[in-house]
Amino acid sequence: MGKTTLLVCENFRKEFKEAIKNINDDVEIVTFPSFCTLEKNGIKYEVKKKLLEHANLIVFCCTFCDIINKIPKKFQSKVKFYKFENCFYMFGKSKVKKYIEEGAYLITPGWLVNWKENISAYGFNKETARRFFKENLKKLVLLNTNVENGIERKLAELATFLDLPYFIEEIDLDYLELLILKALGEIEKEQKIKQLVMEKSNYIAAFSILSSISKVEKEEEVVKVIIEQIKMLFSPKKIEYIPYSGHDILNGREYGIDTNELEVTLKIKFGNETFGFLKIGQFMFPQYFEPYVDFLIYVKDVFGLAISNVRRFEKIMDVAISDTLTGIFNRKYFELKLSEELNRSSREGKIFSLIMFDLDNFKEVNDKYGHEFGDEILVKLVEAVRKRLRKTDFFFRWGGDEFIILLPNTDLNSAEILAKELKKVLNNIEANGIKISASFGVISYIGNEMNQEKLFKKLDEALYMAKKLGKNTVFVNK
Repeated sequence: MGKTTLLVCENFRKEFKEAIKNINDDVEIVTFPSFCTLEKNGIKYEVKKKLLEHANLIVFCCTFCDIINKIPKKFQSKVKFYKFENCFYMFGKSKVKKYIEEGAYLITPGWLVNWKENISAYGFNKETARRFFKENLKKLVLLNTNVENGIERKLAELATFLDLPYFIEEIDLDYLELLILKALGEIEKEQKIKQLVMEKSNYIAAFSILSSISKVEKEEEVVKVIIEQIKMLFSPKKIEYIPYSGHDILNGREYGIDTNELEVTLKIKFGNETFGFLKIGQFMFPQYFEPYVDFLIYVKDVFGLAISNVRRFEKIMDVAISDTLTGIFNRKYFELKLSEELNRSSREGKIFSLIMFDLDNFKEVNDKYGHEFGDEILVKLVEAVRKRLRKTDFFFRWGGDEFIILLPNTDLNSAEILAKELKKVLNNIEANGIKISASFGVISYIGNEMNQEKLFKKLDEALYMAKKLGKNTVFVNK
């Protein structure tokens, strides 16, 4: 694909540098000055022609950023833009939007390290800055991406200067990395399409395949779409996908052609990684066997690219939504799934239930035997609970020794029965002579009873009552 250049605001340079560390592609970061302050200082900026002529140029910006106007119209069709309603949405929209709606002034480390110069560029002195910020905003929120050291001291200085309270929201860069991977993947797909257009007249067929593949996010779905598209285009009676298990059935070759059986076998790979093999034969129109094979040989690399992108996406998503100790879902993913389940329940009138539990006196166990021993108990707990849950249930680690189970299509009575069973299961867990117990809170929801915040408060109250009633018990909040 060659080198790809990401053109980004200087305020986000370090975040992009950090995000591309786990990306193997040849990617460079080039920054443009922050237009929020640049022209207020009387400085003009032009994008260099050499950069505009770059074959793989991606611009990340917000919809009202002046960098868009700095790129001449004749180059705009060559450049790929990733535009956001707000610059900060590149770190994930939901959390950022919440703070904006609360009247917060959002800042990142890249802006904060030069806050004095930036405030000055706005034309403010201390008095006018305080008046402006306090009239229009309620607080400062640092989206801390952990790319700068000593940043909290800078935040405290700014907060004192503006006489506003401040808060720190820790931000990981998984979402930004996913955006970059998506952008790189789209460029790779576009280049593969261009290659096919140059070499074959089957552009429409190739585009149809790529368009279908780009809509799915799981490897098995990608394979399914590939097979469906090949069936639609060539009507073969025989088509089989063989996942790679360590044995190369083509003995190092990229493809194999059996002219007697009119069958072709394709190795589906990307780079040095092999994913599987496609066997295709018994075409409805065997007189076109040669052009069919030519097209399939060219397009097989696109199949490999699609599977490679999906695997990378799945890997990042697994890390983003999983708890590192136990392997179950984490708190962040619970908030997402709960929101989805609330919407589904409101839309379809489906009931669901929640169980929240934590271990009794677990802090004392940790203090007495150490956190490593405590972690061993948590892992055993998760293994035991998992065996009792359905495939449709979701198990989350809320934090520490607190856990939540989301039970779709489950009424309150069934959830209570499960909670009591799990209480007994946990009572049977033993590690080095230590037995454990847990307290459970149970609630259910259907329709438009309450919002997410009130629902969780109800769940938390149920767990609190279980503790208050003597622990090792189940309390149902009706």
